Amino acid sequence: MHVRPVRIGLATMEGRQECLHATLSTLVTQGAAIFVYLNEVRKPSWARDFPSVTWTEGVDLGDAGKFHFAKSFSGVYLTCDDDILYPPDHVEILARFVAETPRAAYSWHGSNLRSCFTHYYAQQSREVFPYYGEVPSLTRVDVLGTGAAAFDSTVLNRAPSLARRRGVVDIAVSIALKRDGIFRFVIPHAAGRMRPVPGWERRESISSSSRRADGSRMDLAVAATQLIYEHGPWLCGDLPPAPGSSETRHTHP
Repeated sequence: MHVRPVRIGLATMEGRQECLHATLSTLVTQGAAIFVYLNEVRKPSWARDFPSVTWTEGVDLGDAGKFHFAKSFSGVYLTCDDDILYPPDHVEILARFVAETPRAAYSWHGSNLRSCFTHYYAQQSREVFPYYGEVPSLTRVDVLGTGAAAFDSTVLNRAPSLARRRGVVDIAVSIALKRDGIFRFVIPHAAGRMRPVPGWERRESISSSSRRADGSRMDLAVAATQLIYEHGPWLCGDLPPAPGSSETRHTHP
């Protein structure tokens, strides 16, 4: 039983109903109130399988929709993705971390920028601490992965408005937290405790499109990279000059 209220926010879109069903099946027994934001899609017919879940239809906010339910909430706020299978103690673990240090944010996934940074989705530009792989110790990170994250509601006062930067929510929220002096951490975990829903690699995603720089609606490589350059320095210090620029750009100490 959680001492403080715990709320989970998710967002989903067209074509991901099967993934979402699998994800919810791993969360509904964990004692948190679950809210799902439907990005210009109708509530699925199988929603009756999850009578405790609250569904909200709205305009397309993309992945930022998972923060829609943080408004006016007091407690521990978790954000999840619609294509991950969460371990049975997911909520308990994150709620405990937040209770111990409320002025921090936690996730099973995150990344640190490298001093050789050129492009947010370039492999050499970041050290990634993945939710599906082993992370042996609590690790401070630059960018928190909001697909498996937890926050004390008091630290989200500014983050939800920045989270409306559709598709770059991890970066936008991390910038807001960084600006407010909130450290971000990836929690220690063994490999395989959290897994993607089978078949995830066949589905279109922001990450896959941006890595390919395919120019589609899901390709946000340029926007993500620009945000990183504009809001340094990061843990590695000042970044090298942005491509096409004569000097490193940053606006906040």
